[in-house]
Amino acid sequence: PLIQSIKVFLVSVATFNNIIFILFYSVLFIFSLRLSILLYLAFKHKKRTRLSSAGDSFHPFVSVVIAAYNEEKVISRTIESVLKSNYVNFEVIVVDDGSIDRTLMIIKENFSNHKKVHLIHKKNGGKASAINTGIKKANGDIIISIDADTIISPDAISLLVRHFIDERVAAVSGNIKVGNMRNLLTIWQYVEYVTGFNLEKRAFAMLNCVTVVPGALGAWRKQVFEKIGYFTADTLAEDTDMTLRILREGYKFAIYEQAYAYTEAPEKSRDFLKQRYRWNFGTLQCFWKHKKAFGGIKHKSLGFIALPNMLLFQFLFPLFAPFLDLLFVLGLFSGNIKESLLFYAIYLLTDFFICLFAFRLEKLSLKPLIPLFLQRIIYRYMLLWISWKSLLAALKGTRVSW
Repeated sequence: PLIQSIKVFLVSVATFNNIIFILFYSVLFIFSLRLSILLYLAFKHKKRTRLSSAGDSFHPFVSVVIAAYNEEKVISRTIESVLKSNYVNFEVIVVDDGSIDRTLMIIKENFSNHKKVHLIHKKNGGKASAINTGIKKANGDIIISIDADTIISPDAISLLVRHFIDERVAAVSGNIKVGNMRNLLTIWQYVEYVTGFNLEKRAFAMLNCVTVVPGALGAWRKQVFEKIGYFTADTLAEDTDMTLRILREGYKFAIYEQAYAYTEAPEKSRDFLKQRYRWNFGTLQCFWKHKKAFGGIKHKSLGFIALPNMLLFQFLFPLFAPFLDLLFVLGLFSGNIKESLLFYAIYLLTDFFICLFAFRLEKLSLKPLIPLFLQRIIYRYMLLWISWKSLLAALKGTRVSW
């Protein structure tokens, strides 16, 4: 009986080891396949962008809409960055959404005599309401929305506008950078922004299924708003919702890497977690709102690529991210030390080379990649906690507001 028990135990251990490495191989295969496709499409997009120069002589009237609520510390520099634009044919519409600080007074003091700047003051109604007010008052055929804490590069407007020479293009996304790399948290966010833009966003732009034109810097064709409706307040991610609505109508999207905007990223973990919780919950709301497009044949790249990617890699896979670490630890304790270390090293190196590829596409300094290992330990678990919290809140029917 003792010998038989030992045999059963050894067989169980061997079976357990096999299951661990089957799971490990499966995860690596899925991520490797997805990564290969993204890298190919991202590189192809970079090459296509470099060769394209159409639209340089296209100069329609542009309305830059800035929605502001309690932005007294940053609103002046945001407006000034727009006024320094090398694009000439534009106006700036600043919508003060019932600020209770000195935002309204600062705008009046500094820009009341500027002929390009128009100020609208309204009761507080939320970001979507403020943007819609600005769009309805806009005289431009192209609307460029900018967050009140964002600085744009002098050529950002002209680089975005050139894409609208193609009448099928409904919106163009700028390239958002973190402008305040002052600590580890902001450096990690900078790496995330660069990698996300140069990998996923480029790849999805090739397939015309970019799922979000960001509020920090996005250009939109006004007649599309008038046709399908304006921003709605039924989600916390009004820019994602609008992007998905336009995609479902069959319009074309574009991105441009050199149209830079520099935003203020949260410097404290508490502020970061609150911001990402809103974003994550808002994206969940958008996914649920547009669930009928999942697997839809009207817009195949949205139904079969973008929305499935959103579900798998923004919500489901991150929930099980700790299991990769757990499999590594179990592999060590089960005697497969060399194999476990090898596979985990491959995982970390692959992660590094992904970031390296993204940074080299824009020829950026590699210094922010130095603390990358710490990012994958600490930052990844912060995002994991947000994913769990968002899903649980959605399941409970919790209401989340700005």
